[in-house]
Amino acid sequence: MICVLLLLWFFQILFLQKFYENIKTTSTNSAVAEMVEKYRKSDVTTAEDFEKLADEFDMIALDNDFSYMITDSYASKLIHENDHSISYQFSRRQLQELVLNANVSGGITSVQGNVGNSKVLTICSLLKNKSGTTTGYIVLYSIITPVNTTITMLKQNTSVIMLILVVISLILSLVISNSISKPILKITKGDFL
Repeated sequence: MICVLLLLWFFQILFLQKFYENIKTTSTNSAVAEMVEKYRKSDVTTAEDFEKLADEFDMIALDNDFSYMITDSYASKLIHENDHSISYQFSRRQLQELVLNANVSGGITSVQGNVGNSKVLTICSLLKNKSGTTTGYIVLYSIITPVNTTITMLKQNTSVIMLILVVISLILSLVISNSISKPILKITKGDFL
């Protein structure tokens, strides 16, 4: 039992950050797919239509904790952004490179990088209307690693929990082994009462 607990603790400490990154990356990719599909199914022809869709996109971004912007089909004009600082995250050249990579790779591109102590994920995807014409691009920016102190706290908590579980398992093993061995000892001594 102690070996299992030690193994569990080891893997939590070792793989916690990678596990979190995978969850965050997967949920962000799913959100992008949902947004692109909503755009494709919508019939955006007026500013009011787009505002309704933008409200839905803003909720998806809020639920998944990322920033996004939508540009025109030339990636030259900003149409909407949920966080008024995302457009400043990218130079014109970086944005053009994302758009080019999205066009070359079948409609979507994903880039991971580091900003300070955080790992970030940038996704660029084509936005197509019902007829299949590219009408713009969506660019998402998400921090995929939590604040380092959060990971450190989780690792410390895991260590404390592991220590407590080891102590409890030792006490339980002593109690169980005594309850099993007492009757056996009585039988071997001939004391049947």
